[in-house]
Amino acid sequence: MNLSIKIFISLVLAVIVGLIAGEPALPFINWWIAPIGTIFINLIKMMIVPVVLCSLVVGMTSLGDTTKLGRIGIKTILLYLVTTAIAIVIGFGVAGLAQPERRVDRDGVDDAADGDAGDDGDQRQQYGWAVLGDDR
Repeated sequence: MNLSIKIFISLVLAVIVGLIAGEPALPFINWWIAPIGTIFINLIKMMIVPVVLCSLVVGMTSLGDTTKLGRIGIKTILLYLVTTAIAIVIGFGVAGLAQPERRVDRDGVDDAADGDAGDDGDQRQQYGWAVLGDDR
């Protein structure tokens, strides 16, 4: 059986077990099973940088010709800058459409951050919201 099919079957079985177990099983899952998943994800994150670095080193050493390396390096840097710019534009676009600042309860944030600081706290809050574009 193909590995991707095994992964998909495992995913479906995990959803079914989660639905059958229901909410009463959450403390058990959070205490015993969730740390295993967290460790697994952290191990994967730990492996990303060395694998990418080794791939780059092996790729560069297999080229042999330094002029090819220079052209590929320039193309790689340009591709990186272009994709980063696209990601920034998408991020700003989604933030502009979603307007997450509209969903913040500013009075609750003010009360929590202020702690009854008096006039000085009010001035700090007014300055902070003015920086964020709100003239309170």
